[in-house]
Amino acid sequence: RRLAGSRVVPPHSEYRFRGSIERGRRQYAARNMLTAAGLTAAVGGIYFYSLYAVKQEDYSDIEMPAMPSEEEKAAFSKSR
Repeated sequence: RRLAGSRVVPPHSEYRFRGSIERGRRQYAARNMLTAAGLTAAVGGIYFYSLYAVKQEDYSDIEMPAMPSEEEKAAFSKSR
């Protein structure tokens, strides 16, 4: 044990749940893991679907602006 100010702080290994809390949590362990797996699958599915949907977009209906001329480039660099 080490001293922290005026109180004694037990080492990290002494911070544990009591037996009753462990028994109470045990019944939810499988359900919690299934919930975590389901949420992870849903989020991963949405993410990869979004990437797939954006990748197939070709933007052919949007006109690209013309490239600036050398005079416009020079005027822009002087204004900065």
